[in-house]
Amino acid sequence: MKGLYYNIEVAENTTISLLRFYENGYVIYKKIVGNKKDYIARELKMFSMNGHIVNGEREYTYCGAFEYNDNKISFKIENEIINSSNSWVQKDVLSFKGSIINDHELLLKSVSKRTKLETENSYLKITEQELLDKL
Repeated sequence: MKGLYYNIEVAENTTISLLRFYENGYVIYKKIVGNKKDYIARELKMFSMNGHIVNGEREYTYCGAFEYNDNKISFKIENEIINSSNSWVQKDVLSFKGSIINDHELLLKSVSKRTKLETENSYLKITEQELLDKL
């Protein structure tokens, strides 16, 4: 299981939720809000890991390890606050659990430990360029 998955909510400001799975068992998550293609392209470019280190702003990118078997997948991810005096972002842990529908689709429920907000979304596999072409 490797690759980029996305969920998009189109409104006044588009919200794109991204998941990137790595062969080493790590997963990262980020939400991008905005309508400017160049901004989204920059965010996508930084949405990656180098070994075990998240690139870009770690308070906005959640990281953890995933497990899957058969058609089930689960993972817990958290953000990293380097200096809380320089950021309004709060530490949080997101728990995901769901189903692997096929090679290109995941159906995931998530819950925030801090806010208790629960969501259920479908994530589709895509390349960075395909995602930019959709915008």
